[in-house]
Amino acid sequence: MKKAQKHEIILRKAEEYARSGQYSDWLAIEFQLRSEGWKDAREFLDNEHTRERLDQICKDSQGNKHD
Repeated sequence: MKKAQKHEIILRKAEEYARSGQYSDWLAIEFQLRSEGWKDAREFLDNEHTRERLDQICKDSQGNKHD
């Protein structure tokens, strides 16, 4: 699989997990992805904008119960 394809899949899965409301932040999502065998998850999530976006989606999906 090409790097661009991996990147797309990892970001799509990360956003799905964030929207699920089951993860508190990007780090929990990265841990889940790595546990599923996506060893490149850290590399693809190593971006401040991506991390902030995932954190916001997580927060919104949890109904802001962690404010």
